[in-house]
Amino acid sequence: MASSEEPVQITSSGGSESGTTPSMTSTTTTSTTNASMMPAPTGIRKLFILIGKYFNLISLLLFIGALGWFVCWPLLSKHVYYSENALSVFFQNPEYNQMDANFGADIYNQLKTLNRSSNDFREQTYRTIENYLHLEKTPFFSELKRHSFEIERNYINKIVPVKGENMYVTIRPGRGNGKESIVLTVPFLKSESLSFALSILKMISRMKWLNHDIILVISDGYDHQWAGEDAFISSAVIPTGRMREAITIDFDSFNFEQIAILTEGVNGELPNLDMVNVVTGLLSEGYYNFGSSVLASFFKADPTTSTDVDSLIKKYSQFKDQLPIAIYLYQKLLFRLNQLLNNAIPRDFIEESVIVMYHWYNQLISIPTGPHGWFRKQLTHALTITNSIVPSSSMNKSLNQTFYLLGRVVEITIRSLNNLIEQLHQSFFLYYLVSSQHYYGFEHYLPNLLMFVGALTIQFIGNYYLEGATEKVLTHSLIFVLTNYFIGILIYLTPVILRDVAIHLPFINSTDTDFTKYWFSIVVALVTIALIASRPISSRLYEFFIGERPGPLSWRNVKSLTVALSTLCVGASMIYSSALCIFLSTFLLTLCTITMTIPESKILRLLQLVAILILCPFNLLVVNVITKNYFFDIPISSQLESLYHITDLPQNLFYIVFCAVMIPTWTVFLLLSVIKSSPMQTATTVKTKVE
Repeated sequence: MASSEEPVQITSSGGSESGTTPSMTSTTTTSTTNASMMPAPTGIRKLFILIGKYFNLISLLLFIGALGWFVCWPLLSKHVYYSENALSVFFQNPEYNQMDANFGADIYNQLKTLNRSSNDFREQTYRTIENYLHLEKTPFFSELKRHSFEIERNYINKIVPVKGENMYVTIRPGRGNGKESIVLTVPFLKSESLSFALSILKMISRMKWLNHDIILVISDGYDHQWAGEDAFISSAVIPTGRMREAITIDFDSFNFEQIAILTEGVNGELPNLDMVNVVTGLLSEGYYNFGSSVLASFFKADPTTSTDVDSLIKKYSQFKDQLPIAIYLYQKLLFRLNQLLNNAIPRDFIEESVIVMYHWYNQLISIPTGPHGWFRKQLTHALTITNSIVPSSSMNKSLNQTFYLLGRVVEITIRSLNNLIEQLHQSFFLYYLVSSQHYYGFEHYLPNLLMFVGALTIQFIGNYYLEGATEKVLTHSLIFVLTNYFIGILIYLTPVILRDVAIHLPFINSTDTDFTKYWFSIVVALVTIALIASRPISSRLYEFFIGERPGPLSWRNVKSLTVALSTLCVGASMIYSSALCIFLSTFLLTLCTITMTIPESKILRLLQLVAILILCPFNLLVVNVITKNYFFDIPISSQLESLYHITDLPQNLFYIVFCAVMIPTWTVFLLLSVIKSSPMQTATTVKTKVE
């Protein structure tokens, strides 16, 4: 009878690696003698026994189900809805008129006569604006002020002091109390956008409904990752109160057909969904539209505007600079799959799937998509309105007409934001846009994230209880795992330490090429140390803290503890960055699936080792660089150069997880596969002990 025998607990630590010990034999005999006295497992107890026995299979099924759910997000999206206060202004007639548009066009006609190649182009621009605004008999603004700033931009290889000068134009309504403000930002280099923003400001000055201060920031430092916006946020040159919302107007040209609404900020943080819905809703209204069936986009380079993205890349050099190679390949994969299935996949699903993956990618890499990103650091809801690169990039309208059409949209947007006085629920900031009319919110994708976390949790529990190691073995395993994670932290700190050391050591050049060589060499050395010396180091640490020599490592415990620590990072990222949660979970569960067992066959062990090597985190960077060079013809040197334009890299969530979690986890799993002296037991053949 199955119930008359008690399963034997098998470990791969201590005496278990040298065979069956007398104590184990005694335990087995005693348990067999007393087995008839124990009741048969029933109910929840039996369920836990089954989970413990088949935990690898259950975890794998959860993993596959979670991935399938993720792919189906576009099919499960919900229709957008609006706050009542935001919706009410849709029924109001815009007050931005042709005279306001002419005002902006007149300013632009003066700005375009300036010499853009002149060293004092900024001074010429500011002086022209001041002179023009002071021609008004009754100034429409409350304050006109310049702000000279000097801030530091923390790049990977150096700290660059950036000097610049902003100009601020403010409107302070009589009914406002100065405690809250709405910010408009525009780079001084974009003359058309600057003229348009000033025309918006003049129109707003006539409005009686305004109860927020309106601040126009004409920013400098565009070439240094929007240093002007950063300087404005970090300074207190003018009173701002609480900055509720911020809109950046950043058009390369007003001769466009499609508008892009950029939403992702620092570390993928998003503005309030109502704010995005208002803008996209206004653009989709026939009363405001631009005569185009494809109007609102969410990306500067939107591949869904054409079925032939390759032609866009050849025609517009800027398109390939803005389009992530991963999204390009994903769309090509969907098109190829659709061809194999005889066009069985609906066109709408392909477009929406690409849009979701595009948002997911932007949140994952944690780099802001526009100047609005800096405002999210201050918990200000912000987005950027710009022109999207599309096949037909001309509206065939005059500048006055374009100002007039877009001005009405921006006016109603500001009016809606002025009415959004209530604090909305946090879930409105956790979403994925599927289209201009559909979204997938946190309440919808949370169960999907829990499936990923659940699969990892089952992996941890199954490996931990299947081994049943002693306290000393657990301590040794924990020290080994923490040693690898400490090396991962050193890899994370490498560019910061190297940058600071380079200041004092003349032989270390901070140029991009030299810095890359030193950085790469140190990282390779640290990974080599982790692979070769992490076991001896952990043994010495065990002797130092415990005071005795450690026994052999229990690799199943090492695996369970590694999964446990990584799962904590997954759980922490669940709310803050769902994209990072999904990516890291997929990476971990793939490693767990590959290492379910350590096969005895040399060929299978070799295949397992190759699979783990393919999953090396550094391969992500290598593949990205090579594919971008192959498909987009972007030189590798240019790609490395763009890496050094990223600011505040140590604060980038993806970089933190990549160095401090993914690399040490991968090294542990690689060691787990390589070392043959401590074989793991097959999950389906090892019986768990029933307490």
